[in-house]
Amino acid sequence: MTALEVAQAYQTHINAGDAEALLALFAEDAELLHPAGEFHGPVEIRGFYETNVLPFHIRMDAMSWVHDDDRCVFEVEARAQAGGPALYAIDHMTVEGGRIVRLAVYYRR
Repeated sequence: MTALEVAQAYQTHINAGDAEALLALFAEDAELLHPAGEFHGPVEIRGFYETNVLPFHIRMDAMSWVHDDDRCVFEVEARAQAGGPALYAIDHMTVEGGRIVRLAVYYRR
């Protein structure tokens, strides 16, 4: 899969709350850089999503995409299904062999 296809699958799996499919997108040595911390490998990355994202039933909508074969940068609007304010982020994803090796998330106001 290209970086764009992986990024689209990432959004789909977050919106579906599908932890297994989401985590299958990450390489074994992946790193996730997020304002909440740095997470490395499947155990830490799973813990991040199961604690900070999936319990809130997030609806994530990408508003713009910039991509090539192995990188995708996308602007995201995310909102918990229970309501509340929207969060806006820029996600920068690097993909190798069809799996995420690095994902950096930056929030904007």
